Amino acid sequence: RKLIAENASRPCIPLITYGGYGAPQLMQQSYLWNSPICIISAEFAQYKSIPNRRAVLLYWWWPDTMFHNDPVLVKGLPMDHQEYGREFFNTVAQTATMEKYSSPFLRAAREGYKVKNLVEKL
Repeated sequence: RKLIAENASRPCIPLITYGGYGAPQLMQQSYLWNSPICIISAEFAQYKSIPNRRAVLLYWWWPDTMFHNDPVLVKGLPMDHQEYGREFFNTVAQTATMEKYSSPFLRAAREGYKVKNLVEKL
C-alpha cells in the first residue's frame, strides 16, 4: 500500500497517534531521521478506524486485534537511556516487557469499592 500522501502541500507519510501520545518523540525522530512524517493526533474512535481503512503509520504499543491490516514494526536506533533522560529522542526501545499481574484479592477489592461508594453516598 502507498504511504505517501501526495495531495498534501508537501508529500508526507501520515502517522496517527491517539491523543498526541508520543508526539514529542515522533517529531524529533521525524526531523533527525530526515523522514517526511505528518503526525496526526486523533480521538480514539478515529485512531482505531483510520489504520484499518488507510495506509498510515501508527503509534501503538504492540499490534493487536484492533488493527487488522497486519501492522509491521518499524525499528529505530537502539535505545540510549542517557539521551532520553536529556529529552533527545533519536533512539527507541527495541523490545518492551509486557507483564500481567493478578491477585486473588481483586474480587474482594472490587466488592469493597462498591461498599465504599454506597457508604459515601449515604
